[in-house]
Amino acid sequence: MITSGRIPAVAVLLDMDGVLVDSTATVEDHWSRWANRRGLPPSDVLRFAHGSPISEVVARFVDPDEVSDESDWVEGLSSEPTIDQAMPGALTILTQKLMPIAVVSSATRQVVEARLKRAGLPMPTVLVGADDVPHGKPDPAPYLLAASRLRVNINECVGVEDTPVGLRALLASGAVPLAVLTTHTADELAGAHALLDDLGQLHVGVDSVSWPRS
Repeated sequence: MITSGRIPAVAVLLDMDGVLVDSTATVEDHWSRWANRRGLPPSDVLRFAHGSPISEVVARFVDPDEVSDESDWVEGLSSEPTIDQAMPGALTILTQKLMPIAVVSSATRQVVEARLKRAGLPMPTVLVGADDVPHGKPDPAPYLLAASRLRVNINECVGVEDTPVGLRALLASGAVPLAVLTTHTADELAGAHALLDDLGQLHVGVDSVSWPRS
């Protein structure tokens, strides 16, 4: 793990759930309801729910010809009224003008936009959802696409994740991976270059990001 509290960067790539939006309760409620619908133990489904695209989670439990309809059912739950709150530091980093930001989520664009709006957060200039790429996290494709749309080199980007699946995607992409301890433990996120309590500890400068030294 890097001991320095500063990394040169040209852009920041942010996951949404658990990083920008406190939607853990919403995510777990939706997947638990789907598990009950399918007669599955919710705990089995929730093992894969955080950080992965809906269709990839569903595909673990149903026949291939059912994946599309079941994924649509889960995504349809996102239109229900829920309470999604902004995580500490989210509004500050999304509204700063020093460095470009992209949001890179395993949720579809529709879900991302709904949760950001409910949390009172602005839409980023670049948003990559699960429906923008052929393969979601842990594949690096979402992060590579985000860097491409920002017109920056992925190796000069810093990414922030909260799940092992997302962290694997960041590592594979070549971005510098940071992790926040909002959803998983330090041991589960041990591959990150630095561990932060939440996004509130990340400070964006003109050509670098920094965080409090531990």
